[in-house]
Amino acid sequence: MKFSIRWLGLLGVALLAGLGLWEWYLARPRRPAVPQLSEALLNRLARSVTVKVLVGQNWGSGVLVARQGQTYTLVTNHHVLEGDSRATTYQVRTPDGRLHPVQTPARIAPNGADVAALRFTSDQPYPVLCSQPQLPAVGDPVFAAGFPFPTEGQADPGLVFTTGQVQLILPQSLEGGYRLGYTNPIEKGMSGGPVLNRHGRLVGLNGVHQNPLWGDPYRYASGAVPPPELRAQLGDYSWAIPVLQVWQGLGMTAPPCPETP
Repeated sequence: MKFSIRWLGLLGVALLAGLGLWEWYLARPRRPAVPQLSEALLNRLARSVTVKVLVGQNWGSGVLVARQGQTYTLVTNHHVLEGDSRATTYQVRTPDGRLHPVQTPARIAPNGADVAALRFTSDQPYPVLCSQPQLPAVGDPVFAAGFPFPTEGQADPGLVFTTGQVQLILPQSLEGGYRLGYTNPIEKGMSGGPVLNRHGRLVGLNGVHQNPLWGDPYRYASGAVPPPELRAQLGDYSWAIPVLQVWQGLGMTAPPCPETP
């Protein structure tokens, strides 16, 4: 009997402790959910953080991701910096139209990832984009931006903002780190521009447009070739490097995000 009473007492103490922990869990401060943004707000956000990277007579796109004092960091594709082999310096045109010389040397991924980081200084208060390291899901809407080359005889279209959705996530990365297939139309010149999720977070970098006319970008980084049934689908989508692989490739840590974008 004494044994049973003792165990009943211990059980009661455990129940009371459990109730106390449950009440603490319910009452604890909760981090507010990141809101979804309207397409109009996402368009405005993309225009405020997407920059044009000028490389000699060519250009690509980039996205502002960090600021420390008056020094800004942007990320882009490595192949953007190879757009003009004669160029030894780069410039960045920010959304206000100002030109900024890039600090050299650029930071290049040592592991073959098609990413690079550039820095420039300015006393202007430019916004920077927050990263979302988790991969979006197939079917999630995504929003891409960049500065495409004009078609022959046409004026420079400026920044283009496109909408679409994630259609395919590969089991392993293609050469350059590409893994995220999406339906947004991407054109030459938009490489290095941002891919945003519905919350206005950076989830990837543009880099490979649909049905490229030359080269074969559809090989895994391991050297293996995707199976024929998968390989047949790859040209139907644009391809981005997930933002987590951008930071890992550069050996950098993503800046912390505020509570809301």
